[in-house]
Amino acid sequence: MPIYRKKLVIAVDFDGTLCQTDFPKILKQTKKQQNLLQDLKKLKKRDTN
Repeated sequence: MPIYRKKLVIAVDFDGTLCQTDFPKILKQTKKQQNLLQDLKKLKKRDTN
């Protein structure tokens, strides 16, 4: 019997979540957005180990 492992899936919207936007331009990230992206990367790394 195969064993299935659940994968962590994170879906985000760019509009103000990962960076500041002024559609169609993508602007800079705030410090809060940079921290969020780093935390999401850590979760992904933890899920793949």
